[in-house]
Amino acid sequence: MAQKVNITLQIGTLFDGSDNLHHSLRKNLPLLKRLDVLVPKPHWYTDRLMNLVAELAGAPADKEQLVELWADLRNAQTGHRTVLSEPRLLAKENELFGRGMFLPSGHRRPTMVRSSFGAEINTEFFLSLRNPASLVDAALRHFDSRDLDGLLVGTDPFSIRWSDVIARLRTENPASPIVVWMKEEQPYAWPQLMHMAAGFHGPVMTSGVADAVASVLRPEVATHLEAYLKKYDNYDPEFLARAFEHFAQKYAAPDQRVEVIDVPGWSAQTVSDLTAAYMEDLDAVSRIEGITFLSA
Repeated sequence: MAQKVNITLQIGTLFDGSDNLHHSLRKNLPLLKRLDVLVPKPHWYTDRLMNLVAELAGAPADKEQLVELWADLRNAQTGHRTVLSEPRLLAKENELFGRGMFLPSGHRRPTMVRSSFGAEINTEFFLSLRNPASLVDAALRHFDSRDLDGLLVGTDPFSIRWSDVIARLRTENPASPIVVWMKEEQPYAWPQLMHMAAGFHGPVMTSGVADAVASVLRPEVATHLEAYLKKYDNYDPEFLARAFEHFAQKYAAPDQRVEVIDVPGWSAQTVSDLTAAYMEDLDAVSRIEGITFLSA
């Protein structure tokens, strides 16, 4: 590969809905192709990427192995920027907790991928942060389980700190930028996330920018919003964040107005205390060097 390549690597988080990022970006494929940004479909590369990481165990891939990976992406060359998404890199569903820790190996596979790409490729990590109370509830729902102890395997929920996970990832990858955002603000931050993932610093894309907020709106309102946005081009992503938040507050679907957290043995006070600890932790995350914190 003759040119320096930038990889946007979306590594998680599970159950947050951001794995639809590539769908939204691919709605802009003609534009992205002209600007030399590649957004391949995940099924073209995810298995090969995971197998390559396991095979190399963090050693740099040779040129032939990288060429094989790019071939799996259905392109002989990468774009100047390539957007890849594999939330299993941060953790598989059964790896959220272990050894009394939250995401104990969350830094391992992302680091191995970055090392496998070698020095010729700049890797940027993207992941969402989520209120631990909400994340635990989502995990139990995913497993259709009420076994809180079986999920946490000795982890104190009040010890869950995203700042610890990010710090470990940063320590292992000091030259790789890390972009984070709150899952709770994802519907509003979606336009910013799309543009940053594609390497754009101004309003370029118009298609797909309302995908995340549309998922929380009443269907008729979502249709109206998307039709309205198609009439105009190049909205500033930060303006859209404010507009989307207003729409969500006023026109949210009934089942999206309040998140119900139902975890065995937890009271409303438990959820409130965990949420307060989460908000303090977000401040710690924002102070980590090399972090870009998207916020609506």
